[in-house]
Amino acid sequence: MKDFFSSKLRELRRECAMSQEQLANICGVSVQAVSKWECAQSYPDIELLETIADTFGVTIDALLRENAQADSARAAVTPCDENNNEGESDGTSVDGAPSDIPDDSVLRVVQYCGRRLLRADDIGELTRELHLDGSVFRIPLLAADAEGVNDGGKAEIKVEIWGDADMVFAYNENVLLGVNAGGDITVKEGDLNGPANAGGDLNCGGAVNGPATAGGDLNCGGAINGSATAGSDLNCGGAISGPAAAGCDFNCGSSVNGSVTAGRDMTVGGGVSGAVAAGGDLTVGGDVSVGGDLTVGGDMTVSGDMTVSGDMTVEGNASGNVNADGDMTVGGSVNGSVTTGGDLTVNCDVSTDGSVTAGGNMNIGGDVYGSIDAGGDVECGSVGGNVEAGGDVNDD
Repeated sequence: MKDFFSSKLRELRRECAMSQEQLANICGVSVQAVSKWECAQSYPDIELLETIADTFGVTIDALLRENAQADSARAAVTPCDENNNEGESDGTSVDGAPSDIPDDSVLRVVQYCGRRLLRADDIGELTRELHLDGSVFRIPLLAADAEGVNDGGKAEIKVEIWGDADMVFAYNENVLLGVNAGGDITVKEGDLNGPANAGGDLNCGGAVNGPATAGGDLNCGGAINGSATAGSDLNCGGAISGPAAAGCDFNCGSSVNGSVTAGRDMTVGGGVSGAVAAGGDLTVGGDVSVGGDLTVGGDMTVSGDMTVSGDMTVEGNASGNVNADGDMTVGGSVNGSVTTGGDLTVNCDVSTDGSVTAGGNMNIGGDVYGSIDAGGDVECGSVGGNVEAGGDVNDD
């Protein structure tokens, strides 16, 4: 019996193109243990026999006895069976493949959901196709069951891919599909209705309905309904409903519900509910509200009004109307109205006909074209308008 089991196990594993390491991971044992089973040096624990039988779509009896036959229900859906492809009344062929799949040269892989081997009757009306290295991999969407439904009543499917994923999706609001790829993820059509994690670039022409992470560039034509992180550039045509971080440039056509960090330049079309930090220039297309501190390593250009609930630091020039609740420091000049609840420090001119207001001290290295209102001391060049200060005034 031991010799039959070892040879049968080796035969089934090879038919399914499965390595000893993969089988070991499924059974939760070492590769050495699987090797001993196949060399007839030991048996698996009795509780593992059901796992092994389910993995290969056979009965336990068929694993242990040479003359045993797999029951008809299992035999009809055994993925590694090499019988003929004559159709059955349930819409599947004898080898377990759906009858509408052609007998062609397309590589179709054995698929697992956790440790569960997916069978023909798991395939619903909707499928997903992953195009990898010229081969088409069909990913079935399982019918929702108690174990696969989240709190919102949606079926959750998680797909892990070692290489690149080139996908076309049909949106289904009742199914959340999460994709984890070691390489690039490209969604040519439709929205990705779930989280996405790419070791390389992530490109989606529509929206990503979940957090999105890319080791390289992240490009999304629609909104990202979650956090967004890119090792390089991050470009989003819609809103981002979580914090966002880009190793290089960051471009968002709408608002960000969280903090934003960019290693280089940053462009934001709407409000930001958290802190903002850009290593390069910051460009804002309209009015923007920043929920924390703002730090800009280069120049800042605001087409509308900017409100910052914390401190603001700009290494270069600042252009636009700015209101900060905390301290404000600008390394260059300011072209616009300025209001800060704390101290104001500007190294060059404040070139605006409007007022410059600070709740604390004001230190301006150049001239002020408008009026000044400071709660503390004022030190600046010439002032084009009135000067009101709660402390000393030292101007030219």
